[in-house]
Amino acid sequence: MVFSGKKVHLRLIAVEPGAPDQTFEIHKLVDPAVSVKAGARIKITLLNMDFGPGMMHGVVIGEIKPPFPMMVNLPVRHQLLELPMMLPRTRKAISKGSYYSESRRFRAPDRPGVYYYFCQMPMHAMQGMYGKFIVRK
Repeated sequence: MVFSGKKVHLRLIAVEPGAPDQTFEIHKLVDPAVSVKAGARIKITLLNMDFGPGMMHGVVIGEIKPPFPMMVNLPVRHQLLELPMMLPRTRKAISKGSYYSESRRFRAPDRPGVYYYFCQMPMHAMQGMYGKFIVRK
């Protein structure tokens, strides 16, 4: 998924109903590679649609590669962003159509590089909840 603008808004959905467990969806794609221009202004919005105890999700972007350990120590090398883990939806939230969501802004590095976005909840990245984040010239 290539973004060519100087302003990018990435909307990540953590475990959308019907999607595989421990995945992010971005623009209807599961854990896609994301490519942005160096220096782009990025806004990331994370929406946690997962349900049940222990289904907290957050997102970190940094210079770390899979395979991921059971628990990733933070901060990671050249960490660009950390959105804290947020609570899962509840039965009450389902009936009201409300979910936990949070946004953060950051600037992509000026130098090209390869990073990864991943969920920092123990075992989630290890189970596949991650994708490549590429900064290109």
